[in-house]
Amino acid sequence: MALPVSKKLLDEFEPDEFPFPALLKPLEGAGGIGIKLVDDAKEMIQVLSRDENYLNGFFIQEYIQGYDIDMSLFSMDGKILFHTIQRGMMGGSFEFPKGIEFIKNGELFDLVTDIIEKLRFTGIAHLDFRYDSTRKVYILIDFNARYWSSLQGSRLMGVNFPVLATAYTFDIPFEYPDYSTGYFYYGTAAIKRVLKNFSSESKYPVQIRNTQIYSIARDPLPEILYLIKRLVKINS
Repeated sequence: MALPVSKKLLDEFEPDEFPFPALLKPLEGAGGIGIKLVDDAKEMIQVLSRDENYLNGFFIQEYIQGYDIDMSLFSMDGKILFHTIQRGMMGGSFEFPKGIEFIKNGELFDLVTDIIEKLRFTGIAHLDFRYDSTRKVYILIDFNARYWSSLQGSRLMGVNFPVLATAYTFDIPFEYPDYSTGYFYYGTAAIKRVLKNFSSESKYPVQIRNTQIYSIARDPLPEILYLIKRLVKINS
């Protein structure tokens, strides 16, 4: 299949080989930290010379005008058994979003179905796409065969991926769920969104149960252990 993907090059290349503007990304990092949009080769060289984020290497990626969208799924032998589709909200240009909107998108679902079928893929996966608003196509950015950070949101929308994947593995019968559309907010983003709703024209419905705060209040132990782990790492 001819699948649109973003152009990427590692740190050894000639500037004429790549179209600008482009995204400059450090090899080490996560959550959008260190990503810079550069307009030309001259600006790229200036950023590399003064930013320590790129000391351990970098890669440059085609900048696509549009928006990010992704699909999470569990499949067996190329057949998707359950999934969710979501878009980020309340993030900076390249930062990890502070909120997620779960949506239905038949075109993206059909594209991912085709990919999974041709790969005969089995297991958990999270596919990151960028919708190219110029070419009107979905560009595959990343294929992660692992769990992802929006699991809590998927669970609140009706698809508990870890539980369902485990049930399938142990032949425990269950109905394959569909998911609800709606919003999920991380951490204090829910509080900020409520306050902004009073003054902003762009209003988002916020339900406490659809927030990370609600999940932590119901089961605080994982968050406590995570904070202890971070404190130990900082002090070591």
